[in-house]
Amino acid sequence: MSIVNLNYKIKRAELKDSYSIVILVQSLLSELHKKDVDLNLECSVEVCSRIIENDDNRIFIALDKGKVIGVITVVQSMAIYAGGRFGIINEFYVLPEYRSCGVGNLLIEETVKLGKSKEWHRIEVGAPNENNWQRTIDFYIRENFTPIGPRLKKDISC
Repeated sequence: MSIVNLNYKIKRAELKDSYSIVILVQSLLSELHKKDVDLNLECSVEVCSRIIENDDNRIFIALDKGKVIGVITVVQSMAIYAGGRFGIINEFYVLPEYRSCGVGNLLIEETVKLGKSKEWHRIEVGAPNENNWQRTIDFYIRENFTPIGPRLKKDISC
């Protein structure tokens, strides 16, 4: 069952959000690996905190009445093939009951705004195996990402 609420809030994560973010990333990894994944919470919260504190990187969270329901982590990179700076989505997860409700779209939109403000030429994301995760790949394609081998990209330059 999906929960639809047009008042989802997207915000830049703060240090106090680190534990909730790590729990969502743990859920993401468990879903991808089809078995429970136990992260070292102390180390993972520390890494999360470092990402939050680095202005070249960003974590956005989606909230429903104060509850963290989704997360996207994006880091800045630079490459000749990309024409300079670009963003890489490393983790992206929405609680199952909030999927197909626009939460993922809002997180992508916020990431695109960030990329434009930082003059990135594109945003890339690693795609899971299409045999098991076609719904995920279809989502990215609906969000205007295009396949580039095992990764997908979204051009955001003007």
